[in-house]
Amino acid sequence: MYHEAKRWLVRLLERPDNFQFSLEDMASKVMCQLTWDDPSLSEYCTKSAWGLLTQMSPAGPITNVFTPLWYLPEIMNPWKIAERKRHDEQQDWWMRRLIETRTNMETGQQRPCFSRQYLERSEKRSSLSGDHEASCVIGMIALVGIFTVAGPLSYWLVSMVHHPTWQAIVQKEIDEQCQGRMPTLDDAPRLPILRACIKETMRWRPNVPTGR
Repeated sequence: MYHEAKRWLVRLLERPDNFQFSLEDMASKVMCQLTWDDPSLSEYCTKSAWGLLTQMSPAGPITNVFTPLWYLPEIMNPWKIAERKRHDEQQDWWMRRLIETRTNMETGQQRPCFSRQYLERSEKRSSLSGDHEASCVIGMIALVGIFTVAGPLSYWLVSMVHHPTWQAIVQKEIDEQCQGRMPTLDDAPRLPILRACIKETMRWRPNVPTGR
């Protein structure tokens, strides 16, 4: 997480106008590292997350607004055909990640990650029905960790841009407490102003529509 945060800051300095993409990619890299021990999977994982999010959104397929259209026969239902294709490709990708993790474990090359944790414990106890369900559950963990992180961070940037006075106050607190180094979670108790601003951002723009 700290490594990706530092890399993101460099990307922000180099291409500030591309902040939204780099935020999503940072969050995706962290989740892919945690889930499959492979941050290089972030590009497809982010694309996959956008596909799922679009499919669920009222701004997505017209069937999300006019639901009776979903029940048209598949031969004349382009929305169902597209969703079946998206779903099958996504599930196949998740399954291949699980199989790769198992193969790496057999050769002793797999470092700790969520997939390895599941495979190590599945022989002892698991409420999941098998690899198909497990790959979907694990894959969904990676997906939901992207926009739930990138979204609040986007609003944090917006809030700091529109409130430069508070940005300066937060920066002063970090400089005084961290002495020129990047703050970590261990510094949180000594950064009350930063914590308050983060919480206010989450209150101002909660990550789900039901948060208001």
